[in-house]
Amino acid sequence: MSLFEFKLVYHKVGTKNQLMDFNGIPNMEWWEFLTTPVAGFLQKKTPRTNCGFANIDKSLASYWQFAAVELNENTESSMALQRYKDIKATILLDIHRECNDWIRETGALATGTALFKAHKSCLPWVTFLMRNVRLCADFLTGDKVKAPTAGHLRWKMLKQDIHKLGMLKKGTKPLKTLDSHYWSEANLGGSNPEHFKGDSLQDEWQKSDEKYLFAFTRKNVNDIKAYKVHYVKKEDLWKYQVVVQGGKLCSITAPATKFGALKLAPITCKGWLFIVLRNGNLYASMGQEKGDDDMHFHHSSIPAGGAVIMAGAIDVEKGQLMIIDGCSGHYKPKTAHIVNALEVLEEHGVDLTKTQIDVFERVQFGTEWTIVPKRFKNRADLKLYAKEQKKDK
Repeated sequence: MSLFEFKLVYHKVGTKNQLMDFNGIPNMEWWEFLTTPVAGFLQKKTPRTNCGFANIDKSLASYWQFAAVELNENTESSMALQRYKDIKATILLDIHRECNDWIRETGALATGTALFKAHKSCLPWVTFLMRNVRLCADFLTGDKVKAPTAGHLRWKMLKQDIHKLGMLKKGTKPLKTLDSHYWSEANLGGSNPEHFKGDSLQDEWQKSDEKYLFAFTRKNVNDIKAYKVHYVKKEDLWKYQVVVQGGKLCSITAPATKFGALKLAPITCKGWLFIVLRNGNLYASMGQEKGDDDMHFHHSSIPAGGAVIMAGAIDVEKGQLMIIDGCSGHYKPKTAHIVNALEVLEEHGVDLTKTQIDVFERVQFGTEWTIVPKRFKNRADLKLYAKEQKKDK
């Protein structure tokens, strides 16, 4: 179809502004108008329901739904801007694939039939859309040598999210990743910059008609009921770090500077959040406190949603570790992770002679499930219990 013919159609059914604003990808109203097959010259248009546009329509509607997201390039992170382009390009490539399939189906139709004639009258517009979505996708991805497919882009985004969650990273011990109910909290690909609490956000998103979390959080940022979780900045991590001195757990009251040494004070706490990062560093927090930004504090706050060796809670008396457990809704560590954490504590020189270990086992009684607490007096007993659990599975 020539540019003249394209402008003629727009002149007949559109306005001058619509023609000028047109970016090569028609909105749903235009697309339905353009692809309603013509039975003959100046005759009434025939219904398009039998022309096999359902898949193209679905993908095109998804594109315009996502394209409604407004981004501020000055405030958005580079990660979010790139994810926006990748999602948009993925949808465009889905449209390209659906158009290609439609053209193949047209070629398989019997020549001379009414359905073939209907398809043939729409073929120029499908070809036009197919060419434009390819050009737009190539522009967004910036890949002119090896044109990506939707599958390539989805795999690229998945690998970025896996890296962010620390699934393939190695630590001094085997790692525990964030529970899947909370993945959305970790701002994967810039999809949740406000860090709305993962499980609550996921429930709200699934009830909406938005396909992408990236779009949902931006369109409904003022209406989301989930509260925000405080993610600690790297420069503030020292405030929560636990240092071992003489077998005692101590907090840092003042960081080391060129004018003075590190100042420590023995910890006394009950039920504080406790995290062992993948590098073996120890951190603790009151947990229910709110950060300077009035956000809630959880186990995910310190590792920023990344993988850890263990997340749980501790009771400490004047630096002496009295009780440690694996109570963490965000990470749900297993007994083996608590064993690994105790090994790290021992490597740090923590006095474990008075330490009791609490394990909370989920047990089924009839048709109901309940949590049964078990207490161990030393690491050896816990390790034996962990091996028995592994055998039972």
